[in-house]
Formats: sequence, structure tokens, C-alpha cells
Amino acid sequence: VTPVQAENACRLVGKRLCTEAEWQAACGGPSNFLYPYGNTYSTTACNGLDLGRNAIGNTGSFSACQGGYPGLWDMSGNVYEFATNGAVIRAKGGSFRSGAGAGLLRCNTGFDWTSGGPDAVVGFRCCRNRDP
Repeated sequence: VTPVQAENACRLVGKRLCTEAEWQAACGGPSNFLYPYGNTYSTTACNGLDLGRNAIGNTGSFSACQGGYPGLWDMSGNVYEFATNGAVIRAKGGSFRSGAGAGLLRCNTGFDWTSGGPDAVVGFRCCRNRDP
């Protein structure tokens, strides 16, 4: 999907794209881990380049790749995820093509998404506003 398509899909279900800060907090959890599963990189926990799968996997199929809170799967590897930082769209979490060397599989790493077009290794998740 494109960033606009992702934003529209979230809006259709009464939500929005997560901010980068929200995404990072969800990935690292209350302990603010570097990776969803802890502070030490694991080559087998999530679907990154080092796992050697070389393809997108079904969400939740990597049992060790749960985010900082129960039920948040694949926040590292598998596909990049769109998040917002003001008016800037960021790509977070790395993909199955990302290795540990570039740091892209870390919760606190991302890059500006400058392409307006879709990419097969990018997805998104939606956030909701907290009730007042």
C-alpha cells in the first residue's frame, strides 16, 4: 500500500496511522527494549535477513517475535510499517530483507519514506485515540 492508502484504511475503521513515538513504545514495551523481545539481537526471533526465510511470513507465525505488549506481532522484520512523525511518513521495524548490521530491526530505528508509491515489503498498523 501507499502511505495515503494506509491512512485511509485506518480512517475507515475509526483509527489512524500510529505516530513514530507510539509505534516505538509499542515495540519496546514498558522496558523500552531495543528489539520487541529484549535488548539482545536474536537471529531467529523475527523474520529478518539473518533468519534466511527470504519471504514475508504470516503475521504471528514467529512466536518469539511479539512486541512489547501481548498480541503485537512482527514489529521487527517481516515488513516495514508506516508511522507518522508530524507530516513525515517513516518506515519502522525493518523487513525480511533487513539484517542486524544496519540496525533497521531495532524498535528505535526507522527512516523517512520518500516514495509515494507502494512497496511489497511495507505494511502498516493502526492506532486509536485514547478515550478522554
